[in-house]
Amino acid sequence: MNNIGIVCHRGLWKKEHEQNTENAFKLALSNNYGIETDIRERNGEIVISHDIPINDNLISLDKFLLIYNDLGRNLPLLLNVKCDGIKDKTLSLLQKYSIENYCLFDMSIPETVNYANDKLVKFLSRVSDLEESPILLEKAQGLWVDSFYGDYPSFSFLENYIEQNYFLCFVSPELHGRQTNAFWNSLKEWIKSKDFKRNTVLICTDKADEAYLHFNYDLED
Repeated sequence: MNNIGIVCHRGLWKKEHEQNTENAFKLALSNNYGIETDIRERNGEIVISHDIPINDNLISLDKFLLIYNDLGRNLPLLLNVKCDGIKDKTLSLLQKYSIENYCLFDMSIPETVNYANDKLVKFLSRVSDLEESPILLEKAQGLWVDSFYGDYPSFSFLENYIEQNYFLCFVSPELHGRQTNAFWNSLKEWIKSKDFKRNTVLICTDKADEAYLHFNYDLED
């Protein structure tokens, strides 16, 4: 069994225009991959959108969660919060569909405080090559692990958080326009050397099928 969870960045897609589409979400879930996507507000409704929405041709969070509920099998769901003031509406929809395996993340700092103070909210703090100390960690479920300039926090540093029962989700290098091979190889070797519980370590990637093969092949040898 593999010990890393694959999380599809905006669904499972081949061409960029397929990102954040209903088909991309269904393909990801049907292949047993988690999903990371972006949420915003549009005309009083929470919608799936990375950029500020300028039209109404968007999937609502309500519809997205219905798809997830039908196909999700309790797979990881990470929602990147792109605007302030939508906590209560978002939480209401997650509760409507009884979705438990989710985390909200990337809120502004004032909003992160707001989310952290709501005991019903599950959220991620973060570390990166620019952020050594995660904020409000004691109230978070896990860490979003990023690398803006190519140097991830060291695995030995991150193990301290795993020992405290936090899970980690790594941002795969291609999301920042870099090659994956060196980091994927290092991450795989680290995971092979440990006895982590399933889904203690996740990777958010545009290359879900490649990542699945890379991290599963030879993992248990």
